[in-house]
Amino acid sequence: MIKKIFIGGHYSSGSRVIQYLLEQTHNIYNTNIQKDYELGFSDRDNTFVEKYLRKENPEWEGEIEPPFSIKNPDLMLAIPQIRKLFPQAKFILVVRHGIDQVLCENRCMIGRFEKFFRMKQKGYFEREMEFWNKAYKKAIKDRPDMIVRLEDLVYNTKKTVEILRAFLKISYPNTSMIKKPASMGSYKDFGVLDKRYASSGCMIPPGLEYNQNVKEKLYKIGEDMMRYFNYAI
Repeated sequence: MIKKIFIGGHYSSGSRVIQYLLEQTHNIYNTNIQKDYELGFSDRDNTFVEKYLRKENPEWEGEIEPPFSIKNPDLMLAIPQIRKLFPQAKFILVVRHGIDQVLCENRCMIGRFEKFFRMKQKGYFEREMEFWNKAYKKAIKDRPDMIVRLEDLVYNTKKTVEILRAFLKISYPNTSMIKKPASMGSYKDFGVLDKRYASSGCMIPPGLEYNQNVKEKLYKIGEDMMRYFNYAI
């Protein structure tokens, strides 16, 4: 069994689903619905990842004993520091369709981390897609040990979980909690976005229209990573 695991991925990418599977064999150090763990993370200020991006060489402040599986979406931006502190750990990067990410409810990640990237786009959708592309480009450059697409977990559960199980050397977990999110496939649905997309203070501005032209533009902005993860327009 791989006894030290870290999981990250853009907010609402599906990293929580991996944690639902691994809590059957590992300590996850959090029982809330998000399954996030990091001291200070709930305050969203001066966290481990933010310290790392400021080049402060942070230590992990929590007490964690193997076997553990630590999930925090932000960790996708600090893979080198995780690897430095936990040389034997494996890092799982979770991803979903980039335009689905832009249209999903949880829009808090860009607000916290765009300052660490050279952002060029001005429009709301466009800026979100640029951040998604650059965040994953950084994560891929930092060489995660495994990449899991949410779509594969949902639509090809048995094969995908078997690959995960074999990689981590664990028994095959109960997968009954894996469900298709209502927002999956949102990139196919055109129209004006309304307050259904609001989420805890991090919301899409009301009245924005998502249409075919926007879809094509977003694909172009995120083309590098959309192609890398095999998401075709």
